[in-house]
Amino acid sequence: YNRDVASATWWASLRILLRWRGSIWKSVLPELILYLAIYYIIFGILWWREYWNNITYEKYYNITWTPEQRETKVEERTLIDDPYIISLVRNYGSDYSVPLIMLLSFFTTKAFERWQYIFNNIAYAENLALTVNAFIKGSDRIAQLARQTVMRQAILAQILVYRDVSISVRKRFPTMESLIEADMLKPDELKMLESSFNPYNVFTIPFCWITTLLTKLRQDGNITGEPTYVNLFTEMKEFRKKLETVYNYDCVPIPLAYPQIVSVAVRIHCMVVVIGKLFIFARNEGYWMLNANFALVNGPELLIYLAWLKVAEILANPLGEDDDDLELNHIIDRNNFLSRSIIEAHDLCPILE
Repeated sequence: YNRDVASATWWASLRILLRWRGSIWKSVLPELILYLAIYYIIFGILWWREYWNNITYEKYYNITWTPEQRETKVEERTLIDDPYIISLVRNYGSDYSVPLIMLLSFFTTKAFERWQYIFNNIAYAENLALTVNAFIKGSDRIAQLARQTVMRQAILAQILVYRDVSISVRKRFPTMESLIEADMLKPDELKMLESSFNPYNVFTIPFCWITTLLTKLRQDGNITGEPTYVNLFTEMKEFRKKLETVYNYDCVPIPLAYPQIVSVAVRIHCMVVVIGKLFIFARNEGYWMLNANFALVNGPELLIYLAWLKVAEILANPLGEDDDDLELNHIIDRNNFLSRSIIEAHDLCPILE
């Protein structure tokens, strides 16, 4: 949506609010409609009962308020008759919103930090491809195949990591045979992977192949000089380090108890608001009446809390299938295309004039 906010105008803000994909409306609207439906179903039942039985709430009016309060204040009550519970629910919004805000704020902050760190550790292949293209010398078929193999195996390792952390990548490459069909894995390499008996970090095996290949190229003279050799290993290690960071973050998520307590707290708050705002005290009429304006007065409150929770839940797993999650399949395709393009441009440059 960056193009929609190219200028800070009211129209740009309106265009953002009207977007559907990835918006709070798409995330929150079904649950918000559910809470409003629950409220108005209860509202309809009580209204129907009041209509036929002519129920008034004068006892609450007489017991709860002093004459001065009856003249000046408008308050809510619940269907519960216990005075302590009535007071608790009536004052719920002011007494308990601060802890809820703190829970949501801390959860959102940690989720965003996690999202940002994962984003900063997405492995892009340009640096490695440029280093391979510059430092592995030779125009013969073996040297060209070696450069292509180094980059293909590096991206193969990336796919193996992303298959474990992303459902969308797993759907694209459901089996190891699908990697062969995509020309990212050779049949003999598959046999080596299957014979490795490595239940942990199988993506390290392609890097072992790369290190062995680089060592052979160094011995054959395709890599000249120790600094060049070390530089190749440094770029490869940086690429592998980013993959390992993403893998480790997926293995150790935010402790389950915290998103659970935040989710439960927000939804309990919404249910208490739904029940607690059924009645309001009508100052002019002098009795308790059903609150028909809940959607206008309290609906925005539910919308904000639910949207806040949904934002935190989306940020907590940036490798999922939400609209604004990181598109790892696009990153894989991008790395594959750019690395091939860079390798094919070996020893090519414009003529100096």
